[in-house]
Amino acid sequence: IFSDAVGSSNTILDIADNDIEFAQAMNGTIQVRATGERTGSVEYTSFLDMYANLSHFDEVQAVLPGGSASVDVLDDLNFTDIETTYPNFWTSTSPDDFSLFIYDSIMAVAFAADYNCSDFKSRGRKALFDSLKNPAFNFDGVTGSVRFDSSFSRSQDTARIVFSSYIFNEAGDSLELEISGDYNGQGSNWTISPNIVYPPGNIKTLPLFTDPPDENRNLVNSSTKTAGNIIASTIILLVILCMILTFHYRRLPIIAAGQPTYLYIIGVGLILVTSSVYLFGWDESNVDGTSLLSGFCNAVWWLISLGLTLITYGFIIKLRKIVTVFDNAAKFRYIRMTKFYPVLSFTVILIINLALLFIWSTDPLVYKRTVLQIDEFDQSTESRGQCVVGNAGYFAPLIIFHIFQYGIGITYSFKARNIPNDFQEGKWVSMAFVSQIQLMIIAAPVFLSVEDQSADITHLITATVISLITLTITAVLWGPKFSRVWTGNTGVSITKAVRTIDKPSSTNKGSSNKESNKASGSGGNVSPEPSNLKGTLQSVVGNSNLSYSV
Repeated sequence: IFSDAVGSSNTILDIADNDIEFAQAMNGTIQVRATGERTGSVEYTSFLDMYANLSHFDEVQAVLPGGSASVDVLDDLNFTDIETTYPNFWTSTSPDDFSLFIYDSIMAVAFAADYNCSDFKSRGRKALFDSLKNPAFNFDGVTGSVRFDSSFSRSQDTARIVFSSYIFNEAGDSLELEISGDYNGQGSNWTISPNIVYPPGNIKTLPLFTDPPDENRNLVNSSTKTAGNIIASTIILLVILCMILTFHYRRLPIIAAGQPTYLYIIGVGLILVTSSVYLFGWDESNVDGTSLLSGFCNAVWWLISLGLTLITYGFIIKLRKIVTVFDNAAKFRYIRMTKFYPVLSFTVILIINLALLFIWSTDPLVYKRTVLQIDEFDQSTESRGQCVVGNAGYFAPLIIFHIFQYGIGITYSFKARNIPNDFQEGKWVSMAFVSQIQLMIIAAPVFLSVEDQSADITHLITATVISLITLTITAVLWGPKFSRVWTGNTGVSITKAVRTIDKPSSTNKGSSNKESNKASGSGGNVSPEPSNLKGTLQSVVGNSNLSYSV
């Protein structure tokens, strides 16, 4: 922002603070106040340090009025009537002879050169030189116009600020100045021109402090995000409904045999996993800075990881419990099931999961926006934001942990394959596990193929895969139970359980027969009394309303 060294700075800053059009016209990336202090002042010293550190300091210094390159440049532009007798403004003006003024019209040119004119032979160089073509102490800068009165002093009444855009024709051999804003201190009038040029059709504008170009940021379309959120919300509501119905029908034998406590745990896990869809499509335009976006990147995987742990734990401990009961019943062993082991195992698994997540958090995902295309002025015209993995070594243990959980779950599903489905969902659980793995295998190459193509497709596929996984588990876990409830077939048959135990199990082939032979004194199998088996199964389901027939 241009400001006068005498006293107009507050006036100009007030305009900038209160006039949106003024701020839009400036659209400056750097704000520098002018200072009329002599050498030794904090402002002046700070400015000189900043100016000297510009990477193109020598080039900018040379083309300032009176610099070694200014004459040649002006000749190239056919400015034959320009006087070049004044010394270089930055090096030859003595603060003792003249109270040095530093104006943003000069500072803006220096920074514009540093940022936008890496090639000093480009057409952008012409705008830089033209903004300094007046070698006197009256400057028409990129963002401001500096005028001295006859005594070479400044006053608020003589302050004038002009905002301009420099326009080239296609050949690049001529330019014109488009005034976009003008502040005249004498009348305290400010006028804004609506036609700030960038880029108007077939002419080109040097983007110094004008509006940036339109940029394709590859954000998820609102309709796509809404579709993904609707899918996820539908699954979450379905899971919540299943949990409510489980609680409502918890005393029915078919529901009680399914062990409702673990059904609730699995339901919470399904909700956590599905909730990650909401964070995948977060609108970056509504977030300031990248730290919050990086937090979203990591929160997604925290939700998925903890959710998968709850799901697999619920299945594993549920199947382990029923397998343990049936194996011991086959050996005519009395077993008492307590809550100690489930609580302890859940605590241990959760601690391990959290520990691995915290270890990963030492080098977490970071949100980065990568520029894909730029224009001739190095301004971004297309970019993409992504969650970037830091050290994959910290992430690998977490993946191994979940693969290990899946392995245990499939193992218990295999062990429970001969147990009636009234007491376990081994067949359905196995189908759910296999379906998840199939979906992940199919989705992986699809993700890789569309990741760099379309943010909308990537988001929709992500939401669909996650929702299909949770929907599959929900269907195989609660579907058979509620179909029995709504058809009135809520009893649990003991006959199948008796026949299951009457056969040698895969885990104790021969051991049950030997113990049975000893008990009977003969070579035949002995079936336990239904009343005794009923008591055994009650330890699993905690319900006395079991129907049975032999």
